[in-house]
Amino acid sequence: MQTEKFARRPGRTANSLALQAALLGIAISTASPAAAQSRDVSPRIDDRPRPEYAAEPIRIGSIEAYPGIEVESEYVDNLFGTETNKTDDIIISVVPSVDLRDTRSDRSLRLRLLGGVETYTRSNVDERFRGEAVFDGRFGLGTRTRPFIGAAIIHNTGGSGDRNDFRTIAQPLDRTTMRGNAGIEQEFGPIIATVEGQYRRTDYGGSYVFDNVTYDADFRDFETYTARGRLTYGASLAQGFYIEGSYNQRDYMNPGNGNANLPPNLLEDRSSDGYSVRAGYTRQLTDILQLDLSAGYLKQTYDSAIFASTDGFSFSADLFWAPTQLTNIQFGARRSIDDTENPLFSGLLRTDVNFSVQHELLRNLILRAQASYSVLEYDGVADSDDEYNISGSARYYVSRHWSLRLRAEHFNRSGSYELTQNRILFGIGYDF
Repeated sequence: MQTEKFARRPGRTANSLALQAALLGIAISTASPAAAQSRDVSPRIDDRPRPEYAAEPIRIGSIEAYPGIEVESEYVDNLFGTETNKTDDIIISVVPSVDLRDTRSDRSLRLRLLGGVETYTRSNVDERFRGEAVFDGRFGLGTRTRPFIGAAIIHNTGGSGDRNDFRTIAQPLDRTTMRGNAGIEQEFGPIIATVEGQYRRTDYGGSYVFDNVTYDADFRDFETYTARGRLTYGASLAQGFYIEGSYNQRDYMNPGNGNANLPPNLLEDRSSDGYSVRAGYTRQLTDILQLDLSAGYLKQTYDSAIFASTDGFSFSADLFWAPTQLTNIQFGARRSIDDTENPLFSGLLRTDVNFSVQHELLRNLILRAQASYSVLEYDGVADSDDEYNISGSARYYVSRHWSLRLRAEHFNRSGSYELTQNRILFGIGYDF
């Protein structure tokens, strides 16, 4: 396959305070100009052209179509994410897809369509359909006024997201997410103003079991509205200062769902609204070293008095470095409010740090290693959860049409919900 386009792309504790201090120290040190080096331009590996391993697109006017199909076999040693009565399985997926792109220079239009089935070969899990349609459009490229729009519907393509569900399910939950956004960027000399509106809705299908009673999972259905504004000032394209603010409203459509026997937290309406403000600095130190740093404040207030509001200091740091033309290194860290997918908690403050290395070992062999660590601080819970995830992958381009993919992942969580999970995936892809 010619690109990775078919790859399946937190009360404070001592742990969290230490992690925040360390991340701030790293962020400050990366801003030092002494770190800049003079090298030739080294593009991101994912963007490097490989014409000898790229299938020719199907052209229809200004549209280029990239159809393909991928067959995957994945072994999971702990399908439902529990430390007792573990269930392992081998999941076979057959997933055709097509990527459509508009080649006109004044716009960027892309539509990705994917659909297929997952078959669980060693357990009593039903066969599942998975699919997605994702559109992204940007207009007015090369002008001062640049509107943009996006839309998506995604069904059962959350991958390892099942580990965040209860451990009281007999089948993986069906999950459908619909989202859309629209906005505009406007240049006023060295100032760029951005405004955007976003909508997201997530519906769950399936059942939970509490005390031998089955409940419909739709009490988790929710929708979110978000408004965002940003001002960026930059005397040059290489650096800029920005301020950004956002407001969100999250509504749960079926709180409790009329089931009085559910745990108390599930009977309450977890709808909420919140805001965040932050200021940041972005700079391309050299052609091979880029960074983006920001800090701010965030708060989320819940409609139900049973849930305390969540607020705190937030930050983010992103660093990209290409020490050679064949190697990319990325570092990221951030702290944010995240409504956990486990509905036994109202929300959490989440601190994440991640690191990845990508290397082009051969022209047709791309290696990637990733590691992440997270501290999750739940409202009303004294102790925090710790998570870490380590993965490695390789993609080998056999020819213009064929490619192979191998991926291994280890996940561990300690604290309120302890679990470990290992996954190994092998895939064969074909580009028409």
